[in-house]
Amino acid sequence: MKIKESVKRNLKYFFLTNTWSFVIGYACYSIIRRNLPGLNLIWSTVVMIMIHLIVSVILTAVEWNRNKDSYDSTINAILALGIYCVITFFEYKGRLIIILLCIATAVIAARIAYLILRYGKDQDKKLMKHKAITDIKVVLSAALAVIMLFCGYTRLFGPALMYSSPASTVDSDQSYKEALYSNIHNIRKLQKDKWETLNANERLDVLQLICDLERKKLGITNFSIKVGVGDTTPDMSGYYVHEQNTIVISSNSLMNDEPSDVCNTVCHETYHCYQRQLAELYTKTESKYQSLMIFNHVSQYAYEINNYNDGKKDFMGYYLQEFESDARDFGRQEEYFYKWIAEKGIVPRSSA
Repeated sequence: MKIKESVKRNLKYFFLTNTWSFVIGYACYSIIRRNLPGLNLIWSTVVMIMIHLIVSVILTAVEWNRNKDSYDSTINAILALGIYCVITFFEYKGRLIIILLCIATAVIAARIAYLILRYGKDQDKKLMKHKAITDIKVVLSAALAVIMLFCGYTRLFGPALMYSSPASTVDSDQSYKEALYSNIHNIRKLQKDKWETLNANERLDVLQLICDLERKKLGITNFSIKVGVGDTTPDMSGYYVHEQNTIVISSNSLMNDEPSDVCNTVCHETYHCYQRQLAELYTKTESKYQSLMIFNHVSQYAYEINNYNDGKKDFMGYYLQEFESDARDFGRQEEYFYKWIAEKGIVPRSSA
């Protein structure tokens, strides 16, 4: 009879805790919005559900005879989503994750040592086991909650998962040429063999340098542009968020594409910022001056920005937009320019 009641109680907990766990998990996932590396949303969701089920089974089994409540369900949800978060963000936040998990392990070890000293002599093994399991769950869930907070906060306040370092190697007082020549050694990190040794943070810093140089070259001095990494559709290598002056590079592109291709994306998106600045100037110019030849392309930019074709329904219409074709030409031109510097270690004569 007791076994039947125990089974009934634990099955009830198992189904209720997973329902609650999925609710909390989905709410947190909507903030993190990060698929597993190499998997789409559907398969990432399947893996997340499996992690929830496995964690639930383990927590139910290790404390089979204890009554459980919503507190246990919440811990279950945090542990499951925390594990998912560690897997998805490790390539970007690996150092932070390792440090926090090491601290948690040290705290757990110290706590278990205390429990052995405190209850070992009294031979109260059940109480010691219960307290040890509780402490492990609390400490580990706290560490994972902190990891989720650090990994997810950037998504709450911006479009990217992670941004480049705040410190820039380009001095605001430097001219474009001064900044270019003083950063040749950093541009050379775009060489394929050097690029492959860089982690995600270091790659973002190189791309931020390219963006800062392009911004100076194009005369965008009234604001800065941040470079970050995020999840995009499979056919998109990056995009520019005008409202937040941010370039978001596809996580897949950052980690797997050729450095010259990623450089091209940054230059392409920086040029979009420049085009928007021109279009803004055009709309503020008196109508009697808008017919000047200098505004020939700009008037088309302004029209296409206001009537933008994102390519979801009409790819050719998107591809043939002057706003996009000019940015592609500029990105390709700058890609060759930086590739030359990366390989030769000197600035081409035509640009010297």
